[in-house]
Amino acid sequence: VFWIFFQNFLLSFGKETLQTTAVTPQFQKNMDYVDFIYLNILEKKVLNNSEVSVQYLCSKPCIVSLEAVASSEFRTGVPVYRRRWKDEKNLYVSRTRQVHLKFPSIMVYRDDYIIRNSIIVHSVILYAWISHKSASNYGDGQNVDYQAAVAKNYTFLEAVPPFERPYKDHKVCLQWGADYLWMIQANRIPQCPHESDGVQVLEFIYASSGEKTGIVKKFEQFENRELETVRQHQIDYPMFTVSIWLYLLHHCEKDLCGILYFIDSKEMYGTPAVFLNEEGYVHIQMHLMRGDDLAVKTSFSLPLKQWFRLDLSFKGGQIEVSSVGKNLKRHHHQSFTFREDFYYDDTAGYFVLGGSGYVNGIEAFFGPVKYYRLNVLETEQISNPLHDKDTVEQIELYYERCMDIQEIVYDYRYIVRQGEKPHRSCYYENYYLELIHKYGEKSKCDAFMWGRELREKYHTLFKLLQEMDFSSPDGNNGSDPVAEVGRRIFEKVVKRLSTANGLSNLGSSVPLLVDSSCCGYHKASYFLAVIFETGLGVSVDHIKVL
Repeated sequence: VFWIFFQNFLLSFGKETLQTTAVTPQFQKNMDYVDFIYLNILEKKVLNNSEVSVQYLCSKPCIVSLEAVASSEFRTGVPVYRRRWKDEKNLYVSRTRQVHLKFPSIMVYRDDYIIRNSIIVHSVILYAWISHKSASNYGDGQNVDYQAAVAKNYTFLEAVPPFERPYKDHKVCLQWGADYLWMIQANRIPQCPHESDGVQVLEFIYASSGEKTGIVKKFEQFENRELETVRQHQIDYPMFTVSIWLYLLHHCEKDLCGILYFIDSKEMYGTPAVFLNEEGYVHIQMHLMRGDDLAVKTSFSLPLKQWFRLDLSFKGGQIEVSSVGKNLKRHHHQSFTFREDFYYDDTAGYFVLGGSGYVNGIEAFFGPVKYYRLNVLETEQISNPLHDKDTVEQIELYYERCMDIQEIVYDYRYIVRQGEKPHRSCYYENYYLELIHKYGEKSKCDAFMWGRELREKYHTLFKLLQEMDFSSPDGNNGSDPVAEVGRRIFEKVVKRLSTANGLSNLGSSVPLLVDSSCCGYHKASYFLAVIFETGLGVSVDHIKVL
């Protein structure tokens, strides 16, 4: 657009002249005078109809030339204004001429309903020079360039940003509707969004249940032309980094569980595809330029029930995998190098966090996920902090409590059942022992094998365990004994709440519901979520709801 306007702009080489004023008297022609030319501009800005005072002296018949040369983002040294005049009679006399500069509209006015795509001018230089007319072509319009001039000068003009320029009066009358639409957006200054290759894919904590559900993220081409050019150049030589915060609850119960993977336009796994296997190792699959796939497995496994950050960087045929703790200290690191070239186009498909219709997701909490689309970064260079400290701490406290509760339940049940074994073989031989076992006092375990601090912390759980009968062979139907304890705890709480004044003691039942939830009984988890969401008997706590 810029050069088209310049090509269509009429450069003025007029033979018409403005009035000049003599400032020195006429001297004898044989006196030795030196030609000169000076420029005087009151406001050195690129404005339409700017006035320039040109002072000059010619010792011979001459041509005085003015030329403005502009540079923009895409072109440099473009002539945007020219003017010249002859001076054949006023020799050896210093004269002054006033000239009004005219520039293309796209340089001096804002965009409007006629002017489109005003250019951003970086610099404008106004040149002035004097050239003598030779006797052989005295009557011709001779054009001598700036370098060959007998006298020359120049000055810089300051460019005005597009949105600081005035609107041009086009001397036209618009229809009412067009004029109204124009006035609505006339004074708006569009803001270009800041675009970076660093994308925050996930900003909140996401609970992945281990099922075929997850988060889908699709990426578009960059609006920035330079970034988009780099991205397209890296399709056959990928350079990107992914940083994922995780809190793993279990390793994969199947062959592979999804962490992060790309599904291409053909609904096939693309680059990268990152999974977790049954042993806790990271399985990484890449799609090659030749069409097939290649996979590797880390030599280290990912930790359970602690926050860590998994960093993966890809550079050509090289993969770097790191595991970083909450203190940002690296726990594990491994590199893989291949001779094959990977194919990677993150706009030809979509990313998935967790599960999908193709694979189950990991059973874990996802923290913040950061994706650098064009850069390979070291662990220290990655900016992906673990925000929402309250929720992070709540998750840690909950699963620490659950580990204690499950361990207590397993040990308590084991000790009670071990103590019953010597008597159980005699039940069917002695009718009275069988009656005592059926109707007498239940077997229980003294809690003194656990420390005092632990017994005080979970005193409600120990009291409830002592009231339970562990002699029934509940394991024969394949049920989890810990989940069975969770069910019994929940039923006891529900029975207590079903009494006349049960809801008045709802707050005291919360610890038992937490214990039931920790044992894997999910109805208790739902009850807790409703209680903390509605503030039923407790204070509303949205963090505990999660």
